[in-house]
Amino acid sequence: NLILGASFQRDVCDYFEDSIELLNNNKYTSSARDYERNMYSVYGQYSHALNKASDIIFSARQTWTAQTKASDNDENFNGQNFHNFTPEIQYINKLNDNTSFYAKAGKSFMMPTFSQMFGSGNIEGNTDLKPQEGTHYEIGLKKNIGNQAWRLAIFNYEIDDSIESKWEQDKDAQGNKIEDQYHVKYTNEDIRNTGIELSCDIDM
Repeated sequence: NLILGASFQRDVCDYFEDSIELLNNNKYTSSARDYERNMYSVYGQYSHALNKASDIIFSARQTWTAQTKASDNDENFNGQNFHNFTPEIQYINKLNDNTSFYAKAGKSFMMPTFSQMFGSGNIEGNTDLKPQEGTHYEIGLKKNIGNQAWRLAIFNYEIDDSIESKWEQDKDAQGNKIEDQYHVKYTNEDIRNTGIELSCDIDM
């Protein structure tokens, strides 16, 4: 079983910035700026039956991100061009008609959105954001009992430059915090996590 594909994504945003300069007289200023970015990828997946009960699946994606551009072309953004290869391998063994075991390992890659980079609504933009890259491992057991679908998984993942959101309190022009006013800001953090997850879906 072989699947091949390609994808293209174009991001375009128009931003309007309004501000008031507190000089001798209040001065209102407005500016407009457009941002654009192209992302390309090719991907494939190959599934091979080892025997009647087990399969092994190889998949991979290569992603290229063109430079993020501003309309006036006078801004530089941290890490303007990216290319990333994300492979994954998965093994599935069907123990019986209702029970199966699986194990998988792979890489992940995700670009920050324009809202995270340049702001939107109550989101404060952070143009220094980097894309997040991770390594993931997981083994698990799936079992169906009547109308119940049980899942048990043991996982470990490490994500470099994970894109995390934080609430920050707004400040006035003098730098004093404004009560009950907050905004969201995204930052990069390295994440390490190991855990066990048990879930049950019930079809009523």
